[in-house]
Amino acid sequence: MKTRFVLKAGLARLKHIFGKNTPLRVLHRVTSRCNLRCSFCDHELHESKGKELSTEEIKECMNQFARLGAIAWGITGGEPFLRKDISQIIRHSKQLGFLTNIITNGTLATESQIAEVSSSLDYLVTSLEGPKEITDKIRGQGVFDKVVHTIEVARRNNLPVIAAVLLTRDFIEAKGLEFMGRFSKEMGIRCSFQNLLLAGPYGGRGFKEEKPKIVPHNPDKQTLFEALDRILYMRSLGYPFVNNKPWVDYVKAFMNKTLKPPKCFAGKLYCNFFEDGSLRTCQYHPLRIKKETIGESFRSLPGQFSDCPCLAICYINYNLAYSFNFSMIMDGFKNTLGYRD
Repeated sequence: MKTRFVLKAGLARLKHIFGKNTPLRVLHRVTSRCNLRCSFCDHELHESKGKELSTEEIKECMNQFARLGAIAWGITGGEPFLRKDISQIIRHSKQLGFLTNIITNGTLATESQIAEVSSSLDYLVTSLEGPKEITDKIRGQGVFDKVVHTIEVARRNNLPVIAAVLLTRDFIEAKGLEFMGRFSKEMGIRCSFQNLLLAGPYGGRGFKEEKPKIVPHNPDKQTLFEALDRILYMRSLGYPFVNNKPWVDYVKAFMNKTLKPPKCFAGKLYCNFFEDGSLRTCQYHPLRIKKETIGESFRSLPGQFSDCPCLAICYINYNLAYSFNFSMIMDGFKNTLGYRD
């Protein structure tokens, strides 16, 4: 099954050379609603006032994506477990043969929900800001314990977990890397770090304006670079960190204003699907497209802006891999081996 994903991705990349685009990976925001109010997040600016698609409407859209060649489905929010039908959406994704994951803040999923969907998920991503005092300070009192419980339940159900951690100043100063190294090993999970500049969410053109909620959390450049080097060193010692050298080199070049961005495949080999049925080239592109069919919407997506370098780890990884960066391709393949069959 894993070989099938690799072969399909390779074939789609070859077709792209000849002008044929395929939405291999879809990031589906099932809702913009969220139960948390994290201190760095301008959630109120991004919460949709439009109508969310029904369960059956979502399933039909997923069917259309499958016919277009999609192979991977990422579910996100807001907080996806606020939707009462989230289990149905997850199961339908797996029934379509998609590599399926969900991104959650880890505070709402019940033990029975996790047990119910664990066999339909290839992995679960949950947010964590490091030690208890830092996580609760940023995300709210009691959040750390809830997230840890979610991870424990997921692992008991043999569901692979990735902890998504922001490189905040408090996290770095509290020796959060060392904490997450120990925590990840003890819990049997992997850990992925994200540059704080993207939190909120922000990316691409969003870097042109300072975000008042983010500025207090940002480390200075030297501190950030030392943390990036520390991530690579700890990874070399066997700590289960997802971030690799191509990603670190990219972030440093971005911060040093020496970055030559690789070609962006957003809207060409992956895209974002929103709760109202619209599509975006990526999470950070301002234009939403909604036409009669998913195929029409996908073919109408605009490409990247010429001045839109991105720091989102997922987009960096995709773009480098599709640009034939050997290290990123091999890393992606190794990560895939960590998903269940």
